[in-house]
Amino acid sequence: MSIFGTSNSKFKSGVTEVELQYSTIRPQWLIPQTIEHRSIMNGKINIIKIANDKARFEVVVNLWKYAVPKTSAQDILTYNHDTVKFMPHEDSGEYITEDGINEADFFISEMRMFYVRNRPPVLQDRLLIVFESLTSVVLPTLVGDFLVDEAGQFLVDEAGEKLLR
Repeated sequence: MSIFGTSNSKFKSGVTEVELQYSTIRPQWLIPQTIEHRSIMNGKINIIKIANDKARFEVVVNLWKYAVPKTSAQDILTYNHDTVKFMPHEDSGEYITEDGINEADFFISEMRMFYVRNRPPVLQDRLLIVFESLTSVVLPTLVGDFLVDEAGQFLVDEAGEKLLR
């Protein structure tokens, strides 16, 4: 079980939300933003932190599991090279934020189709989507930290904020 959630990923572009059903995710949290400087005089290495850490996610969508894989692929591919908001797991209920409040922007840097295996007759289409944060991000609240009812719905207060344990 993942500490950030177990369900599929999704992203939104403007007001349109796109659920990536039948997907798996390879997260890379906390990619350092540093510059390595080596002195030409004595060879000493200095590492300078220029910003807080970024994040990168590789999501593999199993298109062959969709009812109409070609249409699903065409719908998703229209977002290639767009700036979007990204949610690694739907059951977390939160898009990744840059400061704990404002949703972080992610750039879809790559969309590439491939097969599970490259030899017939097993040609199962898959789609790799790479999301890269444009700004530094903070780790989301752990999924187990939210209160849920018996039906698995998040409990919220009067302001609509999810209740923490």
